Amino acid sequence: MSEVARNLRFLIPADKEIVTQTVNIAAQISGELFTSALSGDNSRKYLSVYNNTDAASGEAYVGGLGVTPADGMILEKGKWIDLPVSASMSVYFVADGLGCEIRVVELA
Repeated sequence: MSEVARNLRFLIPADKEIVTQTVNIAAQISGELFTSALSGDNSRKYLSVYNNTDAASGEAYVGGLGVTPADGMILEKGKWIDLPVSASMSVYFVADGLGCEIRVVELA
């Protein structure tokens, strides 16, 4: 796929599949790679991530390879973040405290 075609696909709304999943993020030194749940050849266009953590746990952080709570984009308890990222971009999550539970919606 050419660079132009890859960029243009983000102008077209998702029309193939929607998948939701619960992901438990451990408190650790660096992030865990998010694994897509989309089927077949469907290619991700968008992620929406909600921090479903209870009061006993902590915040989640999102970023690239090696993300840590010190340098990641914070996702506070009860908040969400929208990420218009394709399947070719790796997304990592990490947590502080006791870890946390996030809910992820993927669109293709």
